Amino acid sequence: MLLNNASFGASARTACQEALSHLECSGSEFDPRWTELRLVSRAHREAGLRWREEGSGSAQKAFDLSTFLVGSWWKELSTAPITFDLVMKRLQPPSSLRGLCFYGLVTAIFIRSQFLSERLGNHAEALTGLQDGLSILGGRLHLDFIREASSWPFGALDLRVNRDALQSWLDLDMGTQSTRPASFRTSPFTGLQELKPRAVTRTKASWRRLDSSRGWRQKRDLLGLAVFGVHSTLVLEPATMLKAALRPWDTRVQIFMRDCPRGNAAWSHHCALQCQALGSCEPGSEGSSQLWVDLVHMFEEAIHERRRYYQVADYLTVLEEMHRLDSDLRAAEMYVCTAPLVCSLLRAVVEKPLLAYLGMQLHVNVDRQADQLWLMHFQAMVRDKESNVWAAHNFALREQIRYATGMQLEVVRPRALYVQRSSKLYGTSPGKAFRRQVLFFRSSYFRLSLFLPVLEAHVDACGSQLPLALRVVRSGDDFVPFRQMGRFRAAVLFPWDPALMAFYELYSLGPALLLPRSAWIYKIQHFSGWTTFQELGALEFPHLPEGLRAADPRPFWRPETSVPETVLHWYAYSDCSRLPHLLRFESFPELFRLLLDSQRLRSARRGMRQHNRRALQSGLRWYRDAALWLLAHAARGLARDDFDGPSDVICAFRAREVESIKAEKHRIKDREEGKHSGSQSEVAKMNHARREAMIRRPQPLEPFKGLTLERGTAEAIETGA
Repeated sequence: MLLNNASFGASARTACQEALSHLECSGSEFDPRWTELRLVSRAHREAGLRWREEGSGSAQKAFDLSTFLVGSWWKELSTAPITFDLVMKRLQPPSSLRGLCFYGLVTAIFIRSQFLSERLGNHAEALTGLQDGLSILGGRLHLDFIREASSWPFGALDLRVNRDALQSWLDLDMGTQSTRPASFRTSPFTGLQELKPRAVTRTKASWRRLDSSRGWRQKRDLLGLAVFGVHSTLVLEPATMLKAALRPWDTRVQIFMRDCPRGNAAWSHHCALQCQALGSCEPGSEGSSQLWVDLVHMFEEAIHERRRYYQVADYLTVLEEMHRLDSDLRAAEMYVCTAPLVCSLLRAVVEKPLLAYLGMQLHVNVDRQADQLWLMHFQAMVRDKESNVWAAHNFALREQIRYATGMQLEVVRPRALYVQRSSKLYGTSPGKAFRRQVLFFRSSYFRLSLFLPVLEAHVDACGSQLPLALRVVRSGDDFVPFRQMGRFRAAVLFPWDPALMAFYELYSLGPALLLPRSAWIYKIQHFSGWTTFQELGALEFPHLPEGLRAADPRPFWRPETSVPETVLHWYAYSDCSRLPHLLRFESFPELFRLLLDSQRLRSARRGMRQHNRRALQSGLRWYRDAALWLLAHAARGLARDDFDGPSDVICAFRAREVESIKAEKHRIKDREEGKHSGSQSEVAKMNHARREAMIRRPQPLEPFKGLTLERGTAEAIETGA
């Protein structure tokens, strides 16, 4: 859906940066007392809700004004939310409010409740007022765009934090009035001060660089990889990174993921994405591919229907049959899994080196007793560092897994290399048509809230002078190709989960990326819930040894009963909070100010490109080192050989290991005897100088045409590996 496009005009900046008149209550149809209350209440918030700092008589004046306005409209209180809902949905004109200032009424209730509690000591009536203010905003506070679409100072979060504090005081005090309740305060999550990313402990790679890491480049062996998963992009992430990281090898990647049924609206987005990234629009129809699809459907039946527990014996039978039918699968030197359930099943069937890359909750809570066995097997596999390498793709998931199991994984954030197949890597398009277009990326928040009609009302208020064309993606059916995504002036994302692959795709493609501030993030979660933290995934050990469980609040909750403190605590772990060069907005006017600020958008795009270039190289090093670690240990026989015996690649590794050991012995002997020749020293200096120059020089990043990889460690950089 495209919204409003026209040439730039000076009036556009003013119109787009102002709140809607029927929300501000600034029109002639509204009582002037509403404007007076708005000014008084804003000054009250700026003074920190402290009456004494606003001059004598200010508290009584604000209370009298609020009481008059609440009393004048009290009879309309039962029908006001219905009328306002229709106006917000643009099903009725603002004139149908007949002078009612809905957001002003909420502010009047807040100020009146504060005066009743702090000055008159009538705490019970104050609590009732706060509850009334929340109730008129709707069951899930769906009418609360107070801070986002107007300049009224007090919204649902302010009402809630004071209601909860007052309720707790009344419950504990039991009417003795021995102490006074805490003074009213604004919510700590509203305002322009964004929460800082949460501090994390970094986990260094569990391997060291192999002595044979130089020898593997010299012989271009064929290396087979098999990647398993149920989420399309989560499967494509390690598949494309490994293919690029192991470039000197001729790497054959075999992907097993869920089917792409025709006419399935729920999966239409994944179907289009899968087609574009892989270059194939038809799902595999061969025996092993179809068996994998059947296995995924068996998982879904156990999770959603809950008529019977996981049929583990049947799952293992399917995997064994896949292995028997598919010679490429048998010949693969390494397996990659993206779901712990799949990782456990694969480990039970074969003894291949296993790289596990997790991007969703650890397990699904099907049976609390039996599910503990999956967690126990997960612990055992993580501790086996020679046959398995584990990583989470964000710190929020890493800390959630640590909370549930006590195991701490490495973090390797997605680079979304798969989106670059048909796009210039980290480039921008000079196309004039895209200089004016802004992408509002799909979000379940659009469908579950009043966001879209409020956005349309703001665009209409901007008039015909808005210089931007807004491309609003309403659902997954409306698929925007990756090539187009990279050309937009900016992209606006309302994340319905803190670990979205879509976020990493947009960050990789290059448009300036805009996200809501913390208070709005909480409201989005309140509507849509977060897949990663829903109670469906509430699977944890009931007790962990002292020191293993993280000191975080419990990372599983119901969205409708969630509290901002818990939600935003975990959001501060996510890359939506951690990555640099993201632009944030608190309201619609602030959003339009940012979208019209070409200089800030250019600066954000430039910073993201530079960060992506550095992060891509460190990510490729991690995948390369992880693969070499696993394959080397397989070659040494620390993992049992699979059914068909050692492959040519593993044999080659054995030979290179022997050569490396011999060469190292000769080097030690030469150093001891001091027999390094001048020519050898010169060659070493030249090689060192060449490597240093390559590191300093920006490299052309074309992952599907060969990447020049430099030596380095596998330690995490500032935002993860």
